[in-house]
Amino acid sequence: MENTNLLNGFYCCSSCKLPLFERNKKFDSRTGFPSFWDSYEKSVEKKLLQTYGRERIQLLCKTCGLHLGHLFPNKNTPSGKRYCINKASIELMKEKE
Repeated sequence: MENTNLLNGFYCCSSCKLPLFERNKKFDSRTGFPSFWDSYEKSVEKKLLQTYGRERIQLLCKTCGLHLGHLFPNKNTPSGKRYCINKASIELMKEKE
């Protein structure tokens, strides 16, 4: 049986501490980057980038503007999305029990 205490908490912006991602929506994408299949939509801004000859969606903290990472399609997640996040941009906050 899975220990649900390991899934409690959320990831927040390392700069302003705004909650960004629920811990239970993190998964191993085997990319080396923390990856999530959903976010707190009101906390994460999406900005279209057209650089290096391609389009990408940049993810920013809505409060302080910190660059979080990029959003990619992913057919293997419940949302069909992968939030590929820079490890230095997030911090785990455990919920009080």
